[in-house]
Amino acid sequence: MEPKLNSAELEPTYLERAAKEDLGYSQRRKLEALKSYNIQINFMDRGCVIQVGCKSIAFESVEQAMAELVNYSKNPEVVQEKWRREFGEY
Repeated sequence: MEPKLNSAELEPTYLERAAKEDLGYSQRRKLEALKSYNIQINFMDRGCVIQVGCKSIAFESVEQAMAELVNYSKNPEVVQEKWRREFGEY
């Protein structure tokens, strides 16, 4: 015979609910950051140029560019900050 659980034991705790809500908020922020700029990739004879919004970034190899693009898709706010510094916007 299985033990019976009361409804309080089945519901997630406050901390579990907060963690899920925070994850959702974090995912929404990430998605909004990704949607902020159009991304265009232009392949060249050697490497490529990725345009994000009005900024263009040249890469010597396609592999290097794709690695940076993957990093951008995982952490758009962090990478945006990095490139703003590179462009001297702060």
